[in-house]
Order: sequence, then structure tokens, then C-alpha cells
Amino acid sequence: MKIILSFSLILFSLLNVAQTKRDFLLKDSIIKPINSKQLLDKNTYKKTYSLLRNIDNEFGYEKDIHFKILEYSYFHNELHDFKSNLTILVKEHGLKVDYLTTNENYYNDLMNGKLSNWFKKMYLKSIEEKMKNYELALLFDEVKKSNLSQEVIDMIEKVFKIADDNKIKL
Repeated sequence: MKIILSFSLILFSLLNVAQTKRDFLLKDSIIKPINSKQLLDKNTYKKTYSLLRNIDNEFGYEKDIHFKILEYSYFHNELHDFKSNLTILVKEHGLKVDYLTTNENYYNDLMNGKLSNWFKKMYLKSIEEKMKNYELALLFDEVKKSNLSQEVIDMIEKVFKIADDNKIKL
């Protein structure tokens, strides 16, 4: 019995230690206030959002958390934060209008209200950019399949690599 209990304690402590700094910060300082609606308080929102941005800088963009925090950004009329996060979620993480439940506090303003002109332009531009990239990829595949010389194909691949390395959208 003592062996099983000791083994259980060791296993539990190892599992607890296995969490990263990122996990602890997210769980205690970000997710907990979001889930308990503590972000309705503007000071708590500002502190939590600031911490989230620091986590983003250190560990990468937390798309699921930014999606959850959109409602609080909008609630506190922090439209710069709201718009920048929504733009990133749409353009870089593929957020679609279909993902919204219509229960979000900002939904009506995005579709028909004060944010609709901005949102529709941004959303359509994002779709247009994705379509161009998709069409270029299809065209490049056709070029590869054609009888063009390997030299031409290599040159086209270099152009795509240079554009990608410099974050240039073709």
C-alpha cells in the first residue's frame, strides 16, 4: 500500500512539474479571469490583455484565447484591440463568419452595425488574398506538370522562396 501511495505521489508531482511556464501563466492569469468573467472589470481586462500580449511575444499568438477575449475588448470599447485581434484571427488563422454563434456581443455590429463596413472590407480582402495565393499555387503546379525546362521551374521556385522569406504576398 505504501509503495502504491508513494508511486502515486511521485507520478502526480511529475505530471504537475511537466507543465511549462506558458501553461501556468495561461491557466492562472488568463484563462481563469476569462472563464470567471472577471474581465468585465476594465482594470482586470487591461492587466490580463497586457499579460496576454507578453505571452504572445514570448510564446506565440494564442488564437483561442484571443477569440475568447474579443467579447471583452468590444465590451470595454477597446476597438483598436478588437479590430487588430479580429484581423489577425481572420487573416492568419482562418477565422470564418461561420464560426460565430450570433450570440457574441459584437456580432450584430459586425454584420449590420457600426463595424460592418470595416469588417466586410477586411474579410473580403482576406478571402481575396487567400484565393490569389491558392490560384498561384495551382498555376505553379500546372507549370511543374508542363514541359517547361527544369531551369524555368527552378527560377519560379526561387521567386516564391524569396517572396516567402521576405513575407511578400504574390
